Amino acid sequence: MQKPLNMAMIERALKTTSFDLKPSDFTNYTYQEEIRYLFTMGYFPKFDSKNFVNLVDQKKLNLAILALKKESMQKFMSMYKYKLSGVGPGEVVLFFLINNAKLGGGNSASVDLFVRGKGQYEIKSAKS
Repeated sequence: MQKPLNMAMIERALKTTSFDLKPSDFTNYTYQEEIRYLFTMGYFPKFDSKNFVNLVDQKKLNLAILALKKESMQKFMSMYKYKLSGVGPGEVVLFFLINNAKLGGGNSASVDLFVRGKGQYEIKSAKS
């Protein structure tokens, strides 16, 4: 008789820690909603879309980041440190949280984040 599968181990192994995303998926406005969907479903299923912000606003961004951390600090850190060539720490988090955002990537001459019609930003790493 075959022993039963260890479902706890299988569930742990199936947890998403990364997606097959390319830097170019973030450097245009085309895929933001799709990427948000992936991160919401895979990392933050309880995240309320009301926490998305329309512009770079420190108070609103800090509240949104707090909501992500409260749901899963481990998943937040995974998103914060998401490995993409030419993309620094925290940039994927800001892409996720700010409406109409795209990342500059490695070829953008000191512009890390573009928010359509609202501005261009250079992002510096901060304590998470």
